[in-house]
Amino acid sequence: MRKELGLDRPAKPKEAEALLHRKLVELEKGYYYELTKMTVAEYLKEWLDDCKSQLRQTTCPPIETIPLFCYN
Repeated sequence: MRKELGLDRPAKPKEAEALLHRKLVELEKGYYYELTKMTVAEYLKEWLDDCKSQLRQTTCPPIETIPLFCYN
């Protein structure tokens, strides 16, 4: 929490509460992303899988034809 608040000391209760509120708002609005060790290729594959149903078939080529995925 210190890093998030830019503090060199433990956060005071009001500071911690404000950070919690900010994080809850981010989570509710979809702005929060959990840090992972996901590669760009893994992220793009997930993203393509999620959006394929909303795209025309000609818009989204087979994933194997995208050069980024050939280097795994």
